[in-house]
Amino acid sequence: MITVAVIGILATIALPSYQKYIMEARRSDGQAGLQRIQLAQEKWRTNHGSFTTTLADLGQNGTSDEGHYTLRVTAASATGYTATATAQGVQAQDTACATMTVTLSNGVNLATTPASCWKK
Repeated sequence: MITVAVIGILATIALPSYQKYIMEARRSDGQAGLQRIQLAQEKWRTNHGSFTTTLADLGQNGTSDEGHYTLRVTAASATGYTATATAQGVQAQDTACATMTVTLSNGVNLATTPASCWKK
């Protein structure tokens, strides 16, 4: 009986930590999607002179590989763009990083937000 009680206590402590770890690990799915957009945008700009807001132009479908994030390009010009990954499904519970963005401005300044979601 004591063993069962100890296991129950350990499970109530460990489960939330495990779930937090899983959510943090799934962030890489959204980040990988944004990085694919970055590479495709550079290729597109080389051939067309400016960036695009249309994911189909980039050969992207709007969903990350594992399906935890929706992807979109929200702004584009000749010198920059903003790409966004928005958590969906159970990953939406990761409120700290529910929306991650990559912004290129002036052709050289790359920013990733929120900074705490992008481990370097």
